[in-house]
Amino acid sequence: LEDNRRRRRRRRRREGQTLEAAMKMKLEFPSRLLRSARALFGSSSGSAGGAGPEVDDGGRDVEGREGTPRRSARRSARTAAAKVGGLPLPLSGARRSRRVARVGSWGTKKATIVATTKKVQAEEAPVPAPRLKRRKRRQAQPKRALIIELLPDELFDGPVLDALGFKDLCALSLVCRHFEYSVSRVTQRWSSLYRERWGDPGMLGAAAMELAGGWQGLYKAKHLAEKASAPWVEPCDFEVEAMLAHLASLRCSRTLEISVTFLVDGSGSVTQDDFAAMTAFMGRCVESVNRETAGVAKFSVLQFSNEVKTELEPQRMETNAFRDFAGRLQRMNGGTNIAMALARARIDCGGAPHVVLMLTDGRVDAYQATAASEAAADLLESEAQVFAFGVGRSVDFKQLARIAHDGSRVMGLRTLDEPLW
Repeated sequence: LEDNRRRRRRRRRREGQTLEAAMKMKLEFPSRLLRSARALFGSSSGSAGGAGPEVDDGGRDVEGREGTPRRSARRSARTAAAKVGGLPLPLSGARRSRRVARVGSWGTKKATIVATTKKVQAEEAPVPAPRLKRRKRRQAQPKRALIIELLPDELFDGPVLDALGFKDLCALSLVCRHFEYSVSRVTQRWSSLYRERWGDPGMLGAAAMELAGGWQGLYKAKHLAEKASAPWVEPCDFEVEAMLAHLASLRCSRTLEISVTFLVDGSGSVTQDDFAAMTAFMGRCVESVNRETAGVAKFSVLQFSNEVKTELEPQRMETNAFRDFAGRLQRMNGGTNIAMALARARIDCGGAPHVVLMLTDGRVDAYQATAASEAAADLLESEAQVFAFGVGRSVDFKQLARIAHDGSRVMGLRTLDEPLW
């Protein structure tokens, strides 16, 4: 208890000294303020500003009574005088608290000065001469060059950059403009990094690289897309645009006609999110094909599970109308009969190129897999071109490659590699 009392006494003594110093520095009541207030409000206590009794320079009112004006009267007088005469006077008085003494603001600047002894001493203390000399000496010294900056360009552009990984190249490109330019030029290194992480890019990867402006741009876009969709794996926008551009290029060069058939998997192994990813891709595909064919392309939709349901007959349709139609589709549920869906996809297109886009997870048993491969072969004999897009968990890409008869015509839209059970 005695220690607590001593600490409180010391704190009060310290706060009193701080408050007294602040009052001496900032809170002196100038005589010119009293004269301005007296001229503004007069001696009447019921004036418009509510200034109260008039006070002379010595702290007496006009009636000769000792004492100081009331707080509200002093505040009103100070406010009015500061507005009229522009006097540099605080608008609010100092208030003593347990830790600080706050001083009011002058004019339009509302600054609050925290008058603590240690803080004031730290702010006003000059920098020691030895420390100032050391600071000037450090500023005068030339900056040391990095070891990598001293390498010749032949060595830097060759073995050094070829030995760096993805993160090292990105960090090096942030050092200066010269390194950024050098890193962007090593296309062979970025191509090898792409192959090490994602395998052979194929025709689709080369087209996506052209859209991205180089292998560095494609690597960055694909890395960010996988990071944003983790743990699911989704292609980047450049890959999707490259695939859609390839599909639109299959149109008739003379009449621009093309017939696109969507085979949508509505089985029980496809979740509602997977089904939404399918319909969203269908909308993007219709938009791209309509843009390249001037709206003369025809679209049809077949949904399959144990059975095959015709959702849309072959017809021309605008992009917005097709998206509204796709948003109203309901998943069927049930098994996965891919062979029946491929057999129903054989339609008469009137001489126009026929493109079949299958969206499924490809998970079927051995008997159905054989039947699906045979149905796909029969469909190819009718000069139709088949593309397979994987959506869902544990997608069987090998089965999709057998259906499309070409690995470059297989693409994953939203996949998650995990065991079936």
